[in-house]
Amino acid sequence: MQETLRIHPPVVENPRVVWNDDIIPLSRPIVGVSGKVYNELVIPRGTEVMITSFGHNLWAIPRAYHLSIHTYLV
Repeated sequence: MQETLRIHPPVVENPRVVWNDDIIPLSRPIVGVSGKVYNELVIPRGTEVMITSFGHNLWAIPRAYHLSIHTYLV
């Protein structure tokens, strides 16, 4: 049942609005189209963000469609 919900979630997108200014540090810098290097993302108050559960832990892992108990161990 849990694996079915992970691969086919009942709620795909969950919009949220940021209440306070926030800074999200990045584990690795990213380079923007202009060539500028970003080490963190600044999210201003009032920004609408979309949290998606579809594809979470699915596309980045080659064996995502196979049950792995290690996925759920903390």
